[in-house]
Amino acid sequence: MNFVIFQPDELRAESVGCYGHPLAPTPNIDRLAAQGTRF
Repeated sequence: MNFVIFQPDELRAESVGCYGHPLAPTPNIDRLAAQGTRF
């Protein structure tokens, strides 16, 4: 079992595509979120 903890200092959840921002191009973060569990 592998764990990846992604905890940026100054990035709001509303600013990334996987949490619904329509204009945020965050394909790598979106791919990680699609393959794992978001809290």
